[in-house]
Amino acid sequence: MKLLITGGAGFVGSALIHWLLQNTEHQVINFDKRTPAANPLSLQSIRRHKDYTSFRGDVCDPDRIAEALEKFQPDAVIHLAAATPDEAEGRAYTASEAYMQTQCIGTFHLLEATRHYWQQLPAHKHRDFRFLQVSSDVVFGNQQKLTNTLAESNSYQPDSPYSASKASADQLVKAWQACYQLPILVTYSCCNYGPRQHPSQLLPALVIKALNQQPLLIPSTNQAIKDWLYVEDHVRALYQVLLSGRPGESYHISSNEPLSRHQLLNQVCHQLDELQPAATSYCNLITYDTCLPDYQTYLSLDTTKIRSELGWQPLDNFSSGLRKTMTWYLNNSAWVNKALERSQPKAIRRKKVTQGI
Repeated sequence: MKLLITGGAGFVGSALIHWLLQNTEHQVINFDKRTPAANPLSLQSIRRHKDYTSFRGDVCDPDRIAEALEKFQPDAVIHLAAATPDEAEGRAYTASEAYMQTQCIGTFHLLEATRHYWQQLPAHKHRDFRFLQVSSDVVFGNQQKLTNTLAESNSYQPDSPYSASKASADQLVKAWQACYQLPILVTYSCCNYGPRQHPSQLLPALVIKALNQQPLLIPSTNQAIKDWLYVEDHVRALYQVLLSGRPGESYHISSNEPLSRHQLLNQVCHQLDELQPAATSYCNLITYDTCLPDYQTYLSLDTTKIRSELGWQPLDNFSSGLRKTMTWYLNNSAWVNKALERSQPKAIRRKKVTQGI
C-alpha cells in the first residue's frame, strides 16, 4: 500500500513515518512544506529507506498536490499538515491568518485534488481508498466543567483562532464525504508527547527548564486537567483506524489518564531525579504563579468506540512513556539544539540555546 502523508516532518507525522517503516512494508510519501517547525534530523535516519520518499510541497498549492497524487498514486492520504501557534510566530502575516491558510484553504485544496484523483481510480482502488483527517481535542474548546468524558458525538465549541481553524478543516472533510462520498475518517487525539517533539512544546520545554535549574511555573489555581498520550500509541491508533475504521466515522484517541499540571510536573521532576540527579530535587523548582491563566477545567476523550470496534488500547502509561521520552532527550542534545536554533531568528542562532541537555 502507498500512503501519502501531509506534514510528515512534524512531530506526529515523523513518528508515524518511523513507525510505518519499522512495522509495515508500505511505501510512504512525505508531502511536507519543511517549515521551521519541522526538524530534518527527525527523519535523517530513514531518508535513504527503500520505502520512503520525501516530496516538498505546500497543501495550499493545488498544482503541487495534484502532481504528487498523479506521480505516486497513493492508496490513502493521511492529513497531518497544520500551522501551529509556535510555527506561526514571526511570520509576515498574523498567527490567525496562518491557521486559516493552512487548515482551511490548504485542506480545501487537498480535498479537491484528492477527490478528482479518487474519482478516476479503477474500481477496486476507488473502493478501498481512504482519506484520514488527523484532528485534535482542541476543537471541543473549554466546555468541560464536570469530570465526564467527551464522546465523538459532542459538538464542536472552538474558543481560539487555532481551534476554530482545526474545527473548520474537520467540517470541510466531513462535507466532502457527505457531498461527494469521499471515503473519509477523522480522529481526535489528546495532548501528545514523545521523542522528537519540538523543544518549545510543553513537556520537553519543562524538561529543559528543569535541567537548566529554571523555575517550573504553574497556575496557582491548578485546575486544568488533561489526558496525555505517548506518540507511538497515537500512531498505532491512526494505522488501526486507517485499516479497519468505518468510512465516515470519527474516533477518539486518548490515554484516559488525566493529569493536572502539578501531577505532570511532579512526575517529570521525580524521573529527572533518577535519570540525571542535581544537587537538590527538581521538585524544588516548581513555583505557583498567580499571573498564569488556567484555561481549561477538564478535558478527557471517551475512547470506548476505538477500543470496542478496533481493539486499540495504549501500550504505555504516562510514567513509562515519560521515561522513554526523557531518556531520548537526554541522549539527543544535538537534535534539541538544532531544533531550537531553527526556530530562532538568524541573528541569535550562533548562541547555544540550551545548557542543561
